[in-house]
Amino acid sequence: MLTIENAKIVTNQELTRDYFVMTLNCPKISALARPGQFVNIHVLENTDPLLRRPISIYDIDKSKGTIKILYFIKGKGTNILKNKKEEEILSVTGPHGNGFVVHPDSKNILLVGGGFGTAPLAFLAKEIKEKNIFTAIGGRTKDLIFCEKDFKDSGAKVFISTEDGSYGEKGLVTENIIKILNQNKIDEIFTVGPSLMMKAIAEIAKKRNIPCHVSLEERMACGVGACYGCVCKTKKGYETVCTQGPVFDSGELEW
Repeated sequence: MLTIENAKIVTNQELTRDYFVMTLNCPKISALARPGQFVNIHVLENTDPLLRRPISIYDIDKSKGTIKILYFIKGKGTNILKNKKEEEILSVTGPHGNGFVVHPDSKNILLVGGGFGTAPLAFLAKEIKEKNIFTAIGGRTKDLIFCEKDFKDSGAKVFISTEDGSYGEKGLVTENIIKILNQNKIDEIFTVGPSLMMKAIAEIAKKRNIPCHVSLEERMACGVGACYGCVCKTKKGYETVCTQGPVFDSGELEW
């Protein structure tokens, strides 16, 4: 069920350069949200910028009625968002889209995140902490490794790689994935991050006959599937990322 709330900002903290975590009081959305879904935020009351900003849900606290979002400063909307103060009000709609669904019989889960794409996976790890979770996190540098503590708090075995070798193993996240798969039986893979990374993971999963679920990021306008501005090509035809995604079975996508 989609809802709209006037959400009070609880905190808006800078993690590292250009990356922020915001906590919002959204009791209705918090009660409904599932890992992999997102919210749409109107950053100003006027019409500039006109469109809401879609941002993945990083965490929820149903007891407090709050949600957390991890966002990256990349345009006018997020530059406005980073300057918002505690107690200010934002119009928020959500939860949008289809989230992650873990098969009940799956025991060993591999989560693969690139950059701040780890945020929705941290939410997922928290929800499935009774499973045996392996997490591979990748980034260009140490500053682009996020949510490590969240995964460890959920009991996940965490493997980190950076392209420049500044943290964890030097190399691409896919190299750690191969090691994990060679040493462990994995029932399902869930991944969020750059398209090239997810495509490579999807190919690895296909070769090993492991179900793989990817969360796509596309430019969105309406967020409710009306404008068809965020379509992606699947084997069934074109589908909207905002409503039929953002999570898709990787085998259904036309990469």
